[in-house]
Amino acid sequence: MAAARFVQAQLIELRLNLDSNLIRALWGDINTTYWHTMGRLDEKTLAAINLRVDSTFDPYIRRWQNVESVRDALGRACETIKDAAWVALDLLVGVQNMEFHVAAVRSNLIELFDKKYWPVINDAMLEATPSVIKVQRAWRRWSADPSHPVCRRRLLREFDALSNDLETLTV
Repeated sequence: MAAARFVQAQLIELRLNLDSNLIRALWGDINTTYWHTMGRLDEKTLAAINLRVDSTFDPYIRRWQNVESVRDALGRACETIKDAAWVALDLLVGVQNMEFHVAAVRSNLIELFDKKYWPVINDAMLEATPSVIKVQRAWRRWSADPSHPVCRRRLLREFDALSNDLETLTV
């Protein structure tokens, strides 16, 4: 149960970050003059969109870097979202209302993440999470039990640091 809550919290946070970064990228970073003139996005706009999507996924990829299945699923989702944004926005032919088009692209990108990658990432995280929770639980138990060597070393280190601080204050 704790594993499912842990995974759901991370996925909800990722989706909210993705949505807010897509809003910033699609509404703030597009060079509309170039887009309307050339009928496609300029390189700077594409780089800005890629940067926003990368900045959304990077913390999660780093957090799960040692779990290959989760890291790979997050990486595939990141690349697919960037490519889909590029393909959907790069062609302006037939678009009468740019705001409606951009809103529809954002909605479709979120739906793509929800339907294609949420279940894959969720399953990969759920597979790995029990091990993570066991390690965290054991670490909390070890670091708080003075009879355990880990806790003893921590307490001695803290005692030495406090003793040094007291010596410097009294001198």
